[in-house]
Amino acid sequence: MFKKTSIVFLLMFGAVVCLMAQEPPPAPAPEPAPVAGPPAGNEAPFVEITPESIIAVEKGLNFIAEKQNKKTGAISGNTYPVATTALAGLAFLANGSTPSQGKYNENIRKCIDYLVSCANRKGFITETSNSSSRMHGHAYATLFLAEVSGMVDDSMKVDISKLYNVINKAIKVIESSQTKLGGWGYEPLENTYDEGSVTICQVQALRSCKNAGFKVEKKVIEKALEYVKKSANPNGSFKYSLSSGGGGGSGTLTAAAVSTLNYLGVYDAETPELKKGLQYLQQNYMPEGGRDEGYFFYGKYYATLAMYYSGDEYWQKWFPKMREALLKRQRKINENTACWENEISQEFCTSLACLMLQIPYQYLPIFQR
Repeated sequence: MFKKTSIVFLLMFGAVVCLMAQEPPPAPAPEPAPVAGPPAGNEAPFVEITPESIIAVEKGLNFIAEKQNKKTGAISGNTYPVATTALAGLAFLANGSTPSQGKYNENIRKCIDYLVSCANRKGFITETSNSSSRMHGHAYATLFLAEVSGMVDDSMKVDISKLYNVINKAIKVIESSQTKLGGWGYEPLENTYDEGSVTICQVQALRSCKNAGFKVEKKVIEKALEYVKKSANPNGSFKYSLSSGGGGGSGTLTAAAVSTLNYLGVYDAETPELKKGLQYLQQNYMPEGGRDEGYFFYGKYYATLAMYYSGDEYWQKWFPKMREALLKRQRKINENTACWENEISQEFCTSLACLMLQIPYQYLPIFQR
């Protein structure tokens, strides 16, 4: 399976290189996106970007930008600063800004500086005071740094050689922490408890690194693919942990597992594990009306990515409902800022909400099909 995806990896990497070489386009104008195709019967036309969603994103990004620590560059709400800063940095990039251009260029540079400063000698990117976000945070940080690595040059106040060194070491931490079954746990240890929510973060980070031209061991990818497939339950859901042999029926973990399959190169919706997983999400985990399992933003983020990568048949049914659900949940702060909140922190949830709403922009390399 992985061998067949090598061409896909190369093509995607080529696309990313071309993207990085160009001037980044400005953020989308506040106009509805064009209709993807003629509506069938009396169905409303499919629209991805609306004036309301653009305004919601702008207010959300303004909120997290204002929350950034001017001295350290961290964005946290006093909770999981490494993970939250990385997700916020990704949200700024997804809007079309780069470390040198765009409204949030300074915010992005500060995110880079903070995350690079949090890398220890072995390459583990974690909070300086404790390891609160652990491997989740390490993976998000690695993902952000890989995504931004092709956008920096010598004219910026960024130590490129140091940045690349941190990324290479971060990859090694992920590779060496893979369990014998092929998943990952909360700590950077090989002999640790594996679980699905950590595994998706590591795989997404490795995929971004691979696309950006960094070396990723093939055997790590192969073991991860085997891990996810073995975690599948007959009803389409996925186990919480393969080592425990139990758990399942969670939309949140199923969304993470399906998204993991995509990042491992499995896109064919007829692949049994992928097909059943998508069906499970459609039946049990739609943006509104499904079971409320907690961790709304985390789960819906991966479910949204899974629907996006699986093609228009799934995307067009999912995204308008997801967009409207997010717009309803946004809380106004003032005329220029607004946030989302549920679990973790306002900054964490707002970053994920902005990422979901900006997938159609396709500025972020990992948001390109």
